[in-house]
Amino acid sequence: MHTDILIEALKVTGFGMLGIFAFMVIFYFAIKAIDRIFPSSKK
Repeated sequence: MHTDILIEALKVTGFGMLGIFAFMVIFYFAIKAIDRIFPSSKK
């Protein structure tokens, strides 16, 4: 029935959102590492 399609759509949406969240976390830590390696020179 239509519930199978809805469940599959929610699974795909959930995996997509988890992927975006994981990418954002990795990108955050990459920026933190770059900031630590190359600190900004504040006057």
